[in-house]
Amino acid sequence: MTAQIDARGERLRAYALLAGLAIAVCLPSIIGGPSDTIDHPWHLMWADAFAQIIAEGTLYPRWWAEGWGGLGAPSFYFQPPLGYWLASPLMLLGMAPGDALTTVYALAFFCAGVGTFEWLAPRARWPLLGAAVFLLAPYHVLDFNPRGAFAESVAIAILPWFVLAMERVVTHRRWIAAAIAYALIIYAHLPFALVVTLFLVPVFLWHHRTREAWASYLRVGITGLLLAAPYLLPVLAFDGYRATGPLHDVARFQPANWTLWRLDWSSYWVREIIPTYVVLGTALLILAVTAKSPSDEVRLGLIGLIAITLVPWLWELPLLDRVQFPFRALPLVEFALACAIARAPQGRVALIAAIPVLLLGAYATVPRTPPAGLPPVGTFGSAANLPREAYGGTKQSLTIAEVEAMLDPAPPPPGQVVAPHFYWPSWSCGTPEPNSSLLLHPATCTPRQRITRTEWAAYALAFLGVLLMLGQALLDRRKIRANVG
Repeated sequence: MTAQIDARGERLRAYALLAGLAIAVCLPSIIGGPSDTIDHPWHLMWADAFAQIIAEGTLYPRWWAEGWGGLGAPSFYFQPPLGYWLASPLMLLGMAPGDALTTVYALAFFCAGVGTFEWLAPRARWPLLGAAVFLLAPYHVLDFNPRGAFAESVAIAILPWFVLAMERVVTHRRWIAAAIAYALIIYAHLPFALVVTLFLVPVFLWHHRTREAWASYLRVGITGLLLAAPYLLPVLAFDGYRATGPLHDVARFQPANWTLWRLDWSSYWVREIIPTYVVLGTALLILAVTAKSPSDEVRLGLIGLIAITLVPWLWELPLLDRVQFPFRALPLVEFALACAIARAPQGRVALIAAIPVLLLGAYATVPRTPPAGLPPVGTFGSAANLPREAYGGTKQSLTIAEVEAMLDPAPPPPGQVVAPHFYWPSWSCGTPEPNSSLLLHPATCTPRQRITRTEWAAYALAFLGVLLMLGQALLDRRKIRANVG
C-alpha cells in the first residue's frame, strides 16, 4: 500500500511540474494576449465562426454562411474540427476567442507531457525528463509561437497516447483505445495523421511481426477510419469542388522544397527551423556516440531527421507530396529523442543531450512578430475555400473586397435566380452560375443548407465503428467474467 501511495504521489508531482511547464510555454500569451503569430489570424477567425454556428444549434458545423462577407464558405468541410470543438465551449461560456485558443494550447502541451510520462514511466530511468523534453521540444513550441499551428498542436498532444495505446494492442490485447486515438489525430490534423500512418505505424508493424498483432492493428486502422469518417469522407468527396491551387501549386507548400538542398534561405521560417534541426541532430548524435550501441529510438530519430532534411524525392511521392511541409514529421523525431533521453543509462549523458533541446524550446516561447502577411481579421479569407471555378490563382488569402470584385454573374435564364451565395453541393437546390460560381436556382425553390448524402454515409460509417468497439468491449467483458468464474 505504501509503495502504491508513493507511486501515486510521484505521478502527481510529475503532473504538477508538467502543468507548470505547459503554463510557462503559454505564459506570454496568457499575460499579454495571443501574439500575432503566422497562422493565428486564421484560427482566430475560424474558431469564432465555429463556436457561433454551434451556438445556433449545429453540433458539427460545415458551411460558414458568414464567410466571404455573407457569400458563404465551406470552411468546416475541410478545417479539422477537434481543436475548435475544444475551444468552442470556452467561448460559449464568455471567453474571448484568442484566450480560448491559448487555453487549448496549454491543455495540449500538458496532455503531450503527461502522455509521454505515462509511456516512459514503466520503461525508462528518467521518465519526467523525457516528458519535459517532449513538451518543451523546439518544434513543438514553434508550432505555438511563432507558427500558430493550432490544429497541428492539438494533434501532437495525442501522439504519446496513440503510441501507448498501440503498444497495449499487443501487451494487453486491447485495440479500442488505439482506434479512438487514431481517429482523434485525424479529427485534429489530417496531414499529421498521414505522417503518423506512413512513418509511425510501420514501426509497430515491424516491431510486432506476428499474425495476431497485425490483425489487431488492422482492426485499429479500420475502426479508426470509420470513426473519423464524418470528417474524412467529406474532405475526400468535396475536395474537387474547391480551389486547391493555393494549397498545392505554390512552391512553399511543396514539401520537397523544404529539404536543405532546395531551401529558400531568405525565408523567415527557415531561420526559425534550422536551429531546431541542428539541436535535435546534435542531441541524437550525443546519445549515439556515448552508447555502446545506439538505441532503436536514436536510430529512428536520426533516420527521421535525415528523411526530413535531406531526401527531397521522398516528399514527392504520392500522398506525401500533399503534407506541404516535411517538418510536420518532426514531432515523431522529438518523441523518439525524448524516449532516448529518458532511457539513457547515465543521467549525465541524458542531461547533456536534454539541456540544448530544453534551452532552444524555452527560447522559442519568447514572443516575436513574424513578417506581416494578413490584413485584419474579418476582412479576408482562405482562397482554398473558394469554388474551383471562381478562382484559379495561387494566393493563399484574398480580401473580401477582392472576391466581390471577381463576381460578374450573367443575367439568369427565365425562371432562374442568382442567389448572393456561393454554390456548394450542400444546397438543397440549384447549380453553380457559370460566370461567378454563385448559386443559380429555380425561382420556385428556396435554397437551404442540408446534410448531404456523403455526410449521412459518413455518419453511418462512424456508427458502424462504434458498433465494432461495443462488440469488442462485450467480448472482452465476457472473457473477464469467464476467467474470474
